[in-house]
Amino acid sequence: MDYSKCRMHNLFWHLARHISRKECFSGDSKMVEFQHISNLRRITLITKKDMVVLPNLYTGKVKIRTLILSNIISARVDSAIFVKLPHLRVLDLSGSPIQQIPADVKCLIHLRLLNLDRTDIACIPECIGSLTNLQILNLQECYALFTLPMRLTCLCNLRRLGLSRTPITQFPKGIGRLTFLNDLEGFPLGHDCGNDKMQNGWDLRELEGLLLVKKLDIIKLERTIPCCAESLFIHKHHLKILSMRCTERQFHPSREEADWIEGVFEELVPPRNLEDLSIIGFFGRRYSSWLISHLPSVKFLKLVYCICWEQLPPLGQLPNMTFLKIKGAFSVNKIGHEFLGGGLPAVGSKMVAFPKLEVLIIEHMPYWEEWSLVEENKEGKRDDADSCHTVKERGPTRTGMLPFLPCLQRLELLECPKLRALPQQLAETTSLNQLLIRGANSLKVVKNLPYISGELRIDTCRSLKRVSNLPLLRCLYISGCPALRVVDKFGNLQLLGLSKHILDRSSLWLSDLQHEYRQLQGKDLRIITWDPTLVIKL
Repeated sequence: MDYSKCRMHNLFWHLARHISRKECFSGDSKMVEFQHISNLRRITLITKKDMVVLPNLYTGKVKIRTLILSNIISARVDSAIFVKLPHLRVLDLSGSPIQQIPADVKCLIHLRLLNLDRTDIACIPECIGSLTNLQILNLQECYALFTLPMRLTCLCNLRRLGLSRTPITQFPKGIGRLTFLNDLEGFPLGHDCGNDKMQNGWDLRELEGLLLVKKLDIIKLERTIPCCAESLFIHKHHLKILSMRCTERQFHPSREEADWIEGVFEELVPPRNLEDLSIIGFFGRRYSSWLISHLPSVKFLKLVYCICWEQLPPLGQLPNMTFLKIKGAFSVNKIGHEFLGGGLPAVGSKMVAFPKLEVLIIEHMPYWEEWSLVEENKEGKRDDADSCHTVKERGPTRTGMLPFLPCLQRLELLECPKLRALPQQLAETTSLNQLLIRGANSLKVVKNLPYISGELRIDTCRSLKRVSNLPLLRCLYISGCPALRVVDKFGNLQLLGLSKHILDRSSLWLSDLQHEYRQLQGKDLRIITWDPTLVIKL
């Protein structure tokens, strides 16, 4: 969930601007009304000058608390900003081409937030250690920054440190001294380079003292060793969001490398209070045992580029998971009943797989061919759940006969070119509202989904021939399906969207669909078209 932005009604927006007009200003500094300078507290400065300056604001009466420099083109900041605006609490330079921060930044003794995300900054001055009230330091996507200052560990009140996607190679020792840290994004693992004060990454054991951490993003996990990971999260009772990433690999690992990373992850047992987990770039062949047994509170789970898994974990056992994304599991060619898991959580008197899952995204699975949620018997034949409406007494491992996905609202299948068919059991998901299919070039039929009620989007499915029997569907969008011949049995359809290329080839089935719609509704179906050369976001 992204809480960084919100939408406000225009009336409230205008009311807020009217009330705060004497305290807030946005624009060029020359436009500031002199009589209001003493009341100003928050300024957003927009300028295209060679150097960012505030010529009208350097007076003793100014007590600005927040300064945001927006859309600037300058690579320099007037050092007077740091000397003559000593009351600053927030300084936001994000997205600017600024290359350095002057040493006068030490004058901002009240500063709480320093945002340098996406800047061209190449060096952080050592005097930043004097900002003992600083709580948030953002350095994400600073691609010219390779070294952190040694005095970073003097920021005793720091709550958030953002380093993700910044190519830093030299780190000061002692990150564990920042005991108030609760948000650490981009924690790179490394080892001592022989320098008394700097190293090429932090030791995993330095996290042990950060007991208040709520959000943690660990990268370069392949650099650590299993014994360093043992019991790391035992006392992290506040940890809610955890991301564990290995460096992206171009080739499959050797057996020794796979065994190594499996050992590391097996020791990294998350706390049971964890709610959001991301595993990215894991190259072991076996998933960790704790992935099922130690995640009772997880609501959001993302498994991205776990390239060596031949079989997905039995994630249907997770009782509170509402969001699941699986991307780039290149070695998986079949998703079967094992995905549902044994010993499933109960809902009422029934055993249910994925009891609370609302969103399922499966993306970039180039070798995935089969999706079957029924169990094979000893003779190799399938026990089809659709052919038998009562569950036979075979015990809790009879996963092929159990209900699943009772709360699923949104399903996305993206860039799965070899997937041949949707599982028949998908027809039993009574809450399904949105289905998005893109790049499934082997899929021939989408049919018999009686409960999907919102919209179906199909894009670039070259072999698709039939879309049929979706009686509750309201909106259908089709693009890049040249083989499509049959579209029928849409009793509640209100809108049909077609790309122009599809419209040229759809005369036969479109006329039949219009005829069917006229008989049911007594009017023509509403049809919209778009240019397929434009990007369509599914």
